[in-house]
Amino acid sequence: MAKKSTAFDYFSMSEDGKYFVCLCKIEGNEGQNCNATISTFSGCEKNAPTRTSNIKRHLQRHHANIYDTVCEKDKKTITMTPQIFKNHIIELVSKNGLPLSLFKQSGFLSIVGEMAETFGISLNRENIRNLVIDEASKQKEELKEFLKGRLIYLKMNACTRH
Repeated sequence: MAKKSTAFDYFSMSEDGKYFVCLCKIEGNEGQNCNATISTFSGCEKNAPTRTSNIKRHLQRHHANIYDTVCEKDKKTITMTPQIFKNHIIELVSKNGLPLSLFKQSGFLSIVGEMAETFGISLNRENIRNLVIDEASKQKEELKEFLKGRLIYLKMNACTRH
């Protein structure tokens, strides 16, 4: 998951053919913008670590006070959204095989309870169960639609040693 640094707040971005151009908007001593240009290939993700480090390096070298502010803010930045949070809860149950009883244990609640409360997501057993069932139904419908009108070959082995 790409983390959006607050350093981007001090730059305007535009695409110039095969490059993304980041233009520094910080006002200098004479009242004019710095206008330093930092560019990377446009194939690079918008908030990719390489682009972020280039921008932060500029701030560190030319705008030390703002660099310190950005570093402090980035320590507190989270990129979790309610949907991502739900997806991770579903993954804990479906892929990692964690029991629903985990979600009521005090240790787990102390780790994620505040975030769940912030997002308005109840971590009770029934809600988690419904999240998993709803996602399974959604995935089942997507698979049905994908396979609609296609021939499928299934091979089953019905022999067991027991």
